[in-house]
Amino acid sequence: MNRTFRADLRLTKFGVTLSCCKIFIIVRTISERWLDSELIDRTARVGEEIKKEVSDLIKNSLKDPRLPEMLSIIDVEVSRDFSHAKIFYSVMCSEEEKKEAQKALTGASGFIRRELGQRIKLRRTPELQFVQDSSIEKVAGLSKLIEETIRDDNLKKNSYIE
Repeated sequence: MNRTFRADLRLTKFGVTLSCCKIFIIVRTISERWLDSELIDRTARVGEEIKKEVSDLIKNSLKDPRLPEMLSIIDVEVSRDFSHAKIFYSVMCSEEEKKEAQKALTGASGFIRRELGQRIKLRRTPELQFVQDSSIEKVAGLSKLIEETIRDDNLKKNSYIE
């Protein structure tokens, strides 16, 4: 009660009168916006750091023959409380090799998590979930279709000219 009274006194000094409820709402709104932007920035930074370290671990520390050479870490989504991380990866190989890569990454997630805990100083090392991202393959398929369409259009134009 004393804090509210002091806040009301300070505000009336400047000729502004607000109830304590309005003061609370204003302060809460400002602090929520600041905390949300700060938290989003931090989760993005931690996600990028995890992405860099997981890429290095897969390239240099994992010796599983089921992992193809063309494996790329695309993105990392970290939960707000840093307890979970979704790691999106892309693989350019057959469907069977993709399933084997998923099994290998799932099996190595404990090792990767332990190594992450040693490399990145966080209060809690997030649980890792590997998710295959097929966006690169979709883009490659779309670009192939576009090239075929352009080639077909050029052939049609050339046949009309002759």
